[in-house]
Amino acid sequence: MDRIKNLSLDQKAKLYYMGLVRKGEIDRLPEDPKAAFVKDMMGRKDELKETATELGYLNEIDLNAISAKKASFVYTEQGGRFYSLTLSTSDGQTLKMRYDEANEWLKDTLSYIHEGDLIPRRYNSGLEDLDLIVSRLEELGIEASHGDYMDVS
Repeated sequence: MDRIKNLSLDQKAKLYYMGLVRKGEIDRLPEDPKAAFVKDMMGRKDELKETATELGYLNEIDLNAISAKKASFVYTEQGGRFYSLTLSTSDGQTLKMRYDEANEWLKDTLSYIHEGDLIPRRYNSGLEDLDLIVSRLEELGIEASHGDYMDVS
């Protein structure tokens, strides 16, 4: 397992498809295994977490075990699109989460959150929701903020 952790994404993709060839699920390796691997994994979100764990990507971070001290919801300055949730943990780590991962963390952290109260994808139309999320996180002792200060130009 340690040897797999040290492989590049390209090598891991080849290894993944070689396993599918051995199982008889496919006849040959894709022309670009890395691109096919990423596309295949994005299409199979339910299996992505399991595969990422097998490949060693999720062994380092257990979203349920994160003890966050600070949460910052970052949106792009131009267009106001969600960019990331940046968490500062009690052990000094900084973690950046994309939209789906950030919502999973939020659902785990705020057990009473409703599906309609998830992180808004757009900043301007979601200020009320963000203020509510920030308030709920602060009730738990997590310093939280939001802003559209990510300059993508």
